[in-house]
Amino acid sequence: AGPTARVLADALRRGGGGGRAGTCAGTRSALYATAAAATRGLGAAAAGGDLASAVVPYAALDAVRGFGGRGGGESFERGGSDDAASRSVGQKKTKRRGKGGAWGQAGADEMEAFLASSGGGYALARRGGSLAGGAFGVASCVVRAAALEYLETALTVAGASLPPKTRSLCDAAAAESASEHVLAFSSSAPHTSAVVAEANEPHALRARERSYACLLASVLSPRAFRSPNLPLAVSVFRVARTKDVACRGFALRAGAAIDAVMHPCAPPLHSRAIAPPMATIRGEEATLDGVGIGGGGGGGGKSKAKSKAALARELARRLLSEGDALSSTIAGERMRRVMLEALAGGLVKSARDVQCYIQCTLLNALNDFQEVTARGAKDALAWLAQRGFMSWNEKTAEYTPSPLGRAAAAGRFEPDEAAAVVDVVKRARRGLNLESDLHLLFLCVPPDPPAPMDVDADGGGGGARAAKDDPLSPASIVAARNKPVAPPKTDTTCRLNPTAFVSVYDNLTEHEHDVATRCGVLDSYARQLKMSKRDKTPEDRASRRVCHRFMKALQLRDLVAERDVADIARAFSENGKDANVNGFASYLAQLQEQAVRYAGQVAALCGPMGWGDVEVLLARLQDRIAAGAREEIVSLTQIPMISAGRARALYNAGYRSPEAILRLDQKKLAGVLKQCRGVRGGEMKAAAIILRGARALCAEARRLAREESEAKLKELEALPAIDADADADAAVDDDDDAEAEEAMREVDVADLLRSASSFDLERARGCVVVRDAVAVDALHARWSSSEFYAFVLQPSAKRDAPPVGIALSFPFNPLAVFYAPIVHGAGGGGATRGLPWTRVRDVLSRSGVGKVTVDLKPQLRAMGAGATIAAPVVDVKIAAWVLHPDEELLKYSSQTGWDALNAVDPDRARGPCAGMLERFAGDVDADAIRAASKWRGPRATADGVNAGGANAAFAVASALSLDALVRAKLADPRAPSGLEDALRAIEMPLVPVLASMERAGVAFAPATLSRQLRRATK
Repeated sequence: AGPTARVLADALRRGGGGGRAGTCAGTRSALYATAAAATRGLGAAAAGGDLASAVVPYAALDAVRGFGGRGGGESFERGGSDDAASRSVGQKKTKRRGKGGAWGQAGADEMEAFLASSGGGYALARRGGSLAGGAFGVASCVVRAAALEYLETALTVAGASLPPKTRSLCDAAAAESASEHVLAFSSSAPHTSAVVAEANEPHALRARERSYACLLASVLSPRAFRSPNLPLAVSVFRVARTKDVACRGFALRAGAAIDAVMHPCAPPLHSRAIAPPMATIRGEEATLDGVGIGGGGGGGGKSKAKSKAALARELARRLLSEGDALSSTIAGERMRRVMLEALAGGLVKSARDVQCYIQCTLLNALNDFQEVTARGAKDALAWLAQRGFMSWNEKTAEYTPSPLGRAAAAGRFEPDEAAAVVDVVKRARRGLNLESDLHLLFLCVPPDPPAPMDVDADGGGGGARAAKDDPLSPASIVAARNKPVAPPKTDTTCRLNPTAFVSVYDNLTEHEHDVATRCGVLDSYARQLKMSKRDKTPEDRASRRVCHRFMKALQLRDLVAERDVADIARAFSENGKDANVNGFASYLAQLQEQAVRYAGQVAALCGPMGWGDVEVLLARLQDRIAAGAREEIVSLTQIPMISAGRARALYNAGYRSPEAILRLDQKKLAGVLKQCRGVRGGEMKAAAIILRGARALCAEARRLAREESEAKLKELEALPAIDADADADAAVDDDDDAEAEEAMREVDVADLLRSASSFDLERARGCVVVRDAVAVDALHARWSSSEFYAFVLQPSAKRDAPPVGIALSFPFNPLAVFYAPIVHGAGGGGATRGLPWTRVRDVLSRSGVGKVTVDLKPQLRAMGAGATIAAPVVDVKIAAWVLHPDEELLKYSSQTGWDALNAVDPDRARGPCAGMLERFAGDVDADAIRAASKWRGPRATADGVNAGGANAAFAVASALSLDALVRAKLADPRAPSGLEDALRAIEMPLVPVLASMERAGVAFAPATLSRQLRRATK
């Protein structure tokens, strides 16, 4: 925090908006964005000290005045006008201080008068004169928004840790900026159309939103007393939610948050504070008036009155009750889903894993482990194994989920529900009617729950069945305790309107009747409904649910066919009578939402079961259900503000894709929207939003296509080349005879590949030594154009000398390593040919190119003060240490570090990656690394050059392989969060700093150090 604060303070002090040489508006806003990011990254303790003290004074001034105020380096603590402003704030606080906080007893009415008088004591910006000088200008608003965002971040992250003076400055700037913005919309302020139009410009709107957010953070951030801005915030957001249309939504949410602060003595929350579904409170399923929607009759006014009375009684009971004891919801049969999801997700495999997993539950904390928790887990596992959701492997002593178990977990179904869904899909796959979407829509409609009397009769997969399996299980005890005295005699969970269903069923076409038969609708039960007979058996009640589900599928079929809602309501009403269109529209929207969610669940279930055909069909149909439209206009409905009706109008006008819409101007698009049915007005505003949405959608599509193409290209580049000659050349054994080794010592690339023109980087194998001028140019060209590569510099045998070689490895050919000697100075002829040092430094200094290496710090130190390695660069040793900071094998050692690469002794020539390869022995292919870095010449030489080159080649091949492994481990969802950000934002930027410190040295006083050591050892 200290160095960051000094850098930011120095940059902010150098210039601002006063026209002096210094920062421009964009740079100044970037400085505040950097300060906000540092505050979020460092946390409250660090960001609330030096960083806030250095940046808040400048941010407070820019938040009030924006870009263009007097002077570049002013702050609320500097400058004459600022001193006057500070004195004004001090006077204001002195006048208003009382027992109610910094504002005394001022309430909402006083603050309304305060706003009506143009801000009272907070009108610092107006007295400073910046508002009249163009505070709504683009540059001013950009700086104000950035400054306010930093103040909001400081208040949110480190509000309680800020020094009192700094916190008061933040609160004053928040109140000043928010009151100044809301004055433009207050009734007493000048309210010309030009002022309001200018205030609604994007840059001004952004600044106003940030000022409101900063004021809310000032009120909600904890202090030793209630916020002095509380009355002002109440008035500001009251005015904003009625006058400021653009920010009305935020003002409403902020007002709701402030109400909780204004009323801290409200009654405490009940232990069941989360409201249950309305059907549970009322004791019956909600129905709509007028129309039997897919079946149910109209409830009328009496039903509403009963529901309201039942709701009032339930709320009164909850308010007056003493509260229920804390309990776990996974007792009994609920444990089955918990264990199934843990098995399918890979969280548990063995009995030991199960024990550790269930010990972390609330059920274990509230009950005895052996009697309740462990017994419930055993019963759940036995139940799952008995019904085919998982199996136990005696050899490996592990649980293995079956396809049915993985499907149930993927679809987020209860185990019993998953088995029923699998049966329905199986039956559908045996005779799926694809003449229309009706059969698939039937699969997308969620079924009604089973009848209560059937659940109690056969267990329904619940407590009664568990009692039959194990009478002493917790589920059996709970089921016996909660068993009703008399089972219900009426079926209230399926509200099919028999008259409406019979009317629709009699008019089905031949195709629709065939689909109904395949779905399980029986003609005999339809005749039974026609004769108004009651359901007597569980089979009758199951048939009622199938008919109700098929009725909903017919309604969805008309919806996705873009039929008018009024026509659908009349078609499914009793005998075609007039229907309550508004009520039916609400019901249809609810059915549409439920079908979209259920279709996604069924599609996710089909994947693990191996039914990819049904999965694809349901996934495509899910988009149509969500859009309520046909297939050809689904892509248009993904754009904001385009409903099915507007999409059809645009499609009929010839604009059938987001790209076609982008070719329209706003006025012409508004003209097309006027042709749509429904409410007229607001077409110009809707056209602007549609154009922005289409532009964003096209940009996202291009980005996804580019990423997919790059991924395909990388896959193709990673494929091994089919070349028998290259494989034969790579099969040279360096232990055959000494003469062959001596001959290979001086062979360059041209000799190995017969000619310079045959030098192919993609087809090379093993370690290729590059010295020939043509091969050097080819390597340099490919290296310069690569987006990602691994490198390791070879150290010189002389101390403090620059590197003498470089080893490179590329993802497009992981089977080869390219080693090139580095030529320093103007030489480069004869046997010393290689890559010039200037070329190496230029390529390494290019930013935006991904780089991987090992032991980056000593390489930076050896490159000298003028050379840099630009980000992004990752040291795989540091990355592995971030994953396992306590691992002994990953610690740095001079015997195995970069400095020891030139070691000829085999005991010392383990290389900097030796510890990582030993730590991740089971995850990396050591044989492939050795093959890719196989050195073709002798290793043992007097000067150690060949040994260093061979070790560097092995190190770079290891780094490339370890990088892929470490990236996967950092991205694993099971890994601790934030490790990758810590590596890239903290650890790697610190390496060049440490290298520079070690290169330059750190001066200290020996005598003073000796005294400190003596005091420390006493």
